[in-house]
Amino acid sequence: IEIYIGEENKIDNDVTVIKTTYKTENDNGTIAIIGPKRMDYSKVISVMKYISKKLNEKFKDENWKENIKNVRRKSRKQARR
Repeated sequence: IEIYIGEENKIDNDVTVIKTTYKTENDNGTIAIIGPKRMDYSKVISVMKYISKKLNEKFKDENWKENIKNVRRKSRKQARR
């Protein structure tokens, strides 16, 4: 997990970027959370670790493409709420 606070990130001096990676058989990906400089870092890092772990588990599954579609569907449903 990498953390870029304020001027350390290339997005905005007033935010923090926390990012991590995940791996598939054929590719790598990055997940990032952008938030205020004053945030509960330990909570966000715990969430990032959990998400990364779950994605790595899903991609190890033989049906990883279908699992990604399901994750995207769930995310869209939650975003609409």
